[in-house]
Amino acid sequence: MIEKNIKQLYNILKVVIILKKEIKNISLSALFSALIVVLIMVGTFIELLDITVAAICSFAVYIVQIEAGRKYSLLVYITSCVLSLIFTPLSSATLYFIGFFGYYLIVKDKMQRMNKHIRKLLCIFLFNAAMCLLILLFKSVFALQNEPWQFYI
Repeated sequence: MIEKNIKQLYNILKVVIILKKEIKNISLSALFSALIVVLIMVGTFIELLDITVAAICSFAVYIVQIEAGRKYSLLVYITSCVLSLIFTPLSSATLYFIGFFGYYLIVKDKMQRMNKHIRKLLCIFLFNAAMCLLILLFKSVFALQNEPWQFYI
């Protein structure tokens, strides 16, 4: 009888420890998601900081990946994208974060296990594809038809 109660108590403690870790990861993810949205709002109000803010937010997503894992960093990226689109629509900092900076360090960490030459080619391709899509998006969303394309690079 006592052994059965001890085993049940042990199982309950294991579940509590697992839940404590999950709660820590979820709260860390929520905190960094809010921080990213606030930083993107700052980058929206001060136009000179749009690329800088997007890069800083990318490091915030990477910190979550180091502390909590890839699943939580992807959740932070997705929630930050959705919330920043809600609070700061059509902002260049938001588009930079969604288009390239938000997911780049997550993908780059995954590519570290590849061959050196293939990794470099994929990084260059990823950067160029993302920047071409951002240029097309800026030209179509912001209706900057008369601007030369070199203006965005």
